[in-house]
Amino acid sequence: MKRLTILPLLSACLAGCITSPPVITDKAPCSGLIPSQLKDAVPGASLPQLPEKPDADRNTEAYTAWVEQITDRWRVFGIAQTAAKRQEFEEKQAIIEGQERCEKRDAEAIKRAEPKFLGLI
Repeated sequence: MKRLTILPLLSACLAGCITSPPVITDKAPCSGLIPSQLKDAVPGASLPQLPEKPDADRNTEAYTAWVEQITDRWRVFGIAQTAAKRQEFEEKQAIIEGQERCEKRDAEAIKRAEPKFLGLI
């Protein structure tokens, strides 16, 4: 009779010592999950094609129109270049965030699978 009562008590105590199997992480780093198109540099805007300077004095309408054309083309270039750099920055931020989340997920999985004393700590 004593054997029958000891066996369930012993199995209950040993059940607390059983833990989940160890987690073996993939040897490939999280950076391997980044798509190659995000790793490529974002092309900048091409430099503007500037019109030739007129053979006029600085006070003429032709010269004023030429200055306005140059100003407009450089303004368009600056806006396009800023947009390209903003896109590049946002893509790099997405890459970094994805890699950090991947590494955090892996670390949490390893911590959850660590052996625990009596299944508690």
